[in-house]
Amino acid sequence: MKLNRYLLLGTLLLLGVGLILGGCGRKDNPFEPNNSVGQGVTEGDLLPVTGITFVQPGPGAEMIDLDATKADIQGEIVILFSKYMNGATLNRNNITIDVQNNTDTFLYYPEEKKLVIHGTWTAAGAWRKIVFKTGVRTAAGLPIDGNKNGKADGSPYDDYMKYYYTGTPTTAEPDTTHPMLTGAGPYGGGVAWDAPLLYFVFNCQDVDTNLVKANVTLVDSTGDTKTIKSGGVTVPTAGSWRVRFHPTAPDSPLVKNGLYYLQLNLNNVQDTHALKATWLNYGYVPNLPTIRIPFRVDTDAAGDYTPLGYSNCAVSGNELLVWFNDSLDYSTINASTIKVFKGSHPNYTGQIYGRIYHLQSDVAVNQFRFTLENAEAGQTYTLWVARTVKDNNGLYLDGNGNGIGGEAGQPDWRNITNWGYSSLSNDPDDMYDTFTP
Repeated sequence: MKLNRYLLLGTLLLLGVGLILGGCGRKDNPFEPNNSVGQGVTEGDLLPVTGITFVQPGPGAEMIDLDATKADIQGEIVILFSKYMNGATLNRNNITIDVQNNTDTFLYYPEEKKLVIHGTWTAAGAWRKIVFKTGVRTAAGLPIDGNKNGKADGSPYDDYMKYYYTGTPTTAEPDTTHPMLTGAGPYGGGVAWDAPLLYFVFNCQDVDTNLVKANVTLVDSTGDTKTIKSGGVTVPTAGSWRVRFHPTAPDSPLVKNGLYYLQLNLNNVQDTHALKATWLNYGYVPNLPTIRIPFRVDTDAAGDYTPLGYSNCAVSGNELLVWFNDSLDYSTINASTIKVFKGSHPNYTGQIYGRIYHLQSDVAVNQFRFTLENAEAGQTYTLWVARTVKDNNGLYLDGNGNGIGGEAGQPDWRNITNWGYSSLSNDPDDMYDTFTP
């Protein structure tokens, strides 16, 4: 009995000592660097580049040597984030820096949202680059929005880059701006066949002209490629730069009154710093649409080579009279090419039907008639004329007014702003006009 009491007392003493020793252990330092994420923190959106602050060195600033007693530069990069980060993704695989091999160490302080990178840099005067790749993730597992478009586009489009320097660089800070396509030509009708000026306009001088030349094609209306015998040259024009081709007869690949498309595969174009080209507010994204500029060459031949144009419509009695600026091929005026919808384009609430016809007297004034026995007085209607309506010379309707008839439009151009031709070419050559009986 006495032995059992001693055993129980010994066990209790051991437990007490263990509790005391455990309670006297060092408390975890909440600011200790580690690879964990901020505790209990989740983020619901991408990390904007405005949420990355370069404390040391600042953008375009000098790397400070922390230990002058050692060779080269013993430096550190300090970065603050606006969001809690997944510290495991803050490593040399996802953040590349111009540092001597394997000298870099990454320490993430989650409560401060701070990353400190130590390393050894050569002392030579040079610009150094730091690149955040899309493998860097927030605590919520979301990447950096490097191209600032609010979407996760992946690498290299969302990679984020900044420069700093060591020593005394002999050159200016490298360019980080992607060359932007802001215009192109020629466009529309009336282009000189014997000396056409074909060009693409960029907002920066360092666009790689050789890459532009290699990715330009000229095709005719059948899709056949034409050879441009004049090489592209870069010409400054009031703050922008044109890469232009100016073939002249007899080297011009164009024929009189021909329809052509000047095309550029912008995905393969970059500047001399290997920064890929963009197209206005498309931004730096993958799979840009091929730029396709339509134009028609002029002619000095006798005859009519101007596409059909819509003039006007007006209610007369119980009919709608519709006029054009040229003689009509009445075989193309029918229920498939002429429709009347209830409401204004594009918000229709129905369609009305009527007889489509013309009198002999209508031929001389280039008009046809649509009967309105099914129309309601005071109601707004929209007349739709298809782009496949022709004149007597076989030329299609030019509803967008660019000198080329029968176009299906440029749907890709609807996604951009400030494009010089958007007002003419966003829509097909179909014509819409409203009237009220």
